[in-house]
Amino acid sequence: GHLDGLYQNSNYISNSLLLQSGGSSSAGQSLHLVSTKSADQSFVIAAASNGEGIEVFQYSEGVIGASTERILDDETSYLQQVCDLATARIGETTYVYVASGVEHGLSIFSLGVDGQLSPVANVGQAQSLPINAISQVDMIALGAARFLLVASQGANSLTVFRVLEDGNLKPADHILDDLALRIENNSALAYVEVKGRGLLAAAGNDGGISFFGLLPSGRLIHHSTVITGPDAGIGAISDLSLLSAGPIVYLVARDKSQAGLGVFKIDVSSFGAAQGSAGVLDDLLVAAPGALAINGYEGDDYLVDGIGSEVMTGGAGRDVFVLTADEKIDQISDFDSHQDILDLSLWPMLYSSAQLTFVENSDGVTIHFRGEELVIKSASGSGLTSADFGAGTITYLTRFDVHLQPQEISQPTATAPPLNQGVILAKPQADFLFPLTVQDIAEYPKLVSQPFQMQAGPYFITAAFSNMGSILGAIAPSQTKSPIYKLPEIGRSDNEGMNGSAGSDYFMAMGGHDVLYGQAGNDTLCGGDGSDRIYGGDGKDVLIGGVGSDLLCGGSGADWFVFYPTIAGEIDVISDFDPNVDTVYLSGLSGTNSDENYSQLIFVQVDQDLWLDVLGQGVIFKDLLHAQISAEDFLFNF
Repeated sequence: GHLDGLYQNSNYISNSLLLQSGGSSSAGQSLHLVSTKSADQSFVIAAASNGEGIEVFQYSEGVIGASTERILDDETSYLQQVCDLATARIGETTYVYVASGVEHGLSIFSLGVDGQLSPVANVGQAQSLPINAISQVDMIALGAARFLLVASQGANSLTVFRVLEDGNLKPADHILDDLALRIENNSALAYVEVKGRGLLAAAGNDGGISFFGLLPSGRLIHHSTVITGPDAGIGAISDLSLLSAGPIVYLVARDKSQAGLGVFKIDVSSFGAAQGSAGVLDDLLVAAPGALAINGYEGDDYLVDGIGSEVMTGGAGRDVFVLTADEKIDQISDFDSHQDILDLSLWPMLYSSAQLTFVENSDGVTIHFRGEELVIKSASGSGLTSADFGAGTITYLTRFDVHLQPQEISQPTATAPPLNQGVILAKPQADFLFPLTVQDIAEYPKLVSQPFQMQAGPYFITAAFSNMGSILGAIAPSQTKSPIYKLPEIGRSDNEGMNGSAGSDYFMAMGGHDVLYGQAGNDTLCGGDGSDRIYGGDGKDVLIGGVGSDLLCGGSGADWFVFYPTIAGEIDVISDFDPNVDTVYLSGLSGTNSDENYSQLIFVQVDQDLWLDVLGQGVIFKDLLHAQISAEDFLFNF
């Protein structure tokens, strides 16, 4: 056959061309093709997207010749339903990178002068690569360095690999979609090198395009995100291209319906030095090893901290200071909170300013996070506060380091047998049944407290996990080995029983009217949705009713009864609260200290029971007098 237009460039890298029969991606055969060279021989490598394996053909003057090699998928390779191909020539060797979207990985081969392929490595889920459903791979170059970009639809992720001299891949960065990005269902990548700087665009069906800069280390820094949609005539994006035209870079975006085509213009005329000397243009300045200072002078510069203590001076212009995790003391000498940006996306496990500690100084502020310390002096010489570092001033990304190693699959630990007939979870309560009947509820006062203003989304689960740290901090003196440190055993979305063991159990029941019984040990029992019955048994237990009217019975030991704002009108019952050892944990009140929060609680004595009215919900303490309880029996999250 005759084929023109297969892509190659002077960096000795190439990416695949997709051919489709049947006229669309939903019909007919799709074929990925990439041309490359080994020594002075040219070849075309082909893979069918709905088949398996790859095949190598001779290639000369636009004509595809005889097949030289065909390799099929096996138990260790990733060659089933290939979704993309890329090649790189390193020294005298050409390497081929084959991606499978259904097997979630890449297989790497070296290509001989005779057109034969030799296996080099496999990189995918079996090697602990956290991706799912690869959609695109691109081989790119930044100076002399080569990188492989991998977009993953299923994981909503973008991964950067450094290509080593032997063709192997070393993870350099791995970012996930979050509120700042638009790479959900990531399916389109584009890259261009401009004036020694790497510019990357990524998109999917998330209603926008995110732009990144590629650092020499392979790390990505987020430049901006453009929102697209019906007003722009572009739907879910299937293809992106970046085209350099002197002082302008054009971004061409095509949506999946192939009915919309958008062209964006990026002015790069002000781009200055990349790792060189700073000047009046917009420079990218990366600290050299051992450097003590970086100075941007004029222009809107990017200043990237190195490994060590540096003093960064932006100078005039709107500067971005990118901090590296090195557990050293760094300093910014002239931060202008009205225009400068603090990029902390390279600090691991940092997602919001709520995790930062701000220490105000007369001429700025010092920021602490884990082992990092950043001294910021204001450009005006006046003091700074945490209020000067809002969402538009600090940049975060959801990223984590990837370490390739054989995947370890843990064997399930032995658990207690399921509930058997005749097992009594708890003795029946003679004075009431549960859930409470309408007649029972009528015996208690009407709720008069103001309901909590519920946030949109799965509030209970979000609140439960975000507040666990506070609970552990309070429990720590008496319960240092809380099972909350391990993943919970998740229940089904129906009416079920979850029976614990003599050890410390961690149950989360999800939906339905459930019965949870911790038995012995220090257990954490979460009812989730539905009207649940939760029995702690022996030990120091944490009981979380969740959404629905729940019955909580701590049993013996110092127990914690945890309440988050859920749905107004719910009434929970604590059957055995002991003010001598037990504690109630309340979240959602507006007070600034415990006394203020306790004063917002409404107590009413109803015969032998104590009625608590809080945030539009009721809690009945069975067989408890108001005089027996005080603020010391409550812990508030404020």
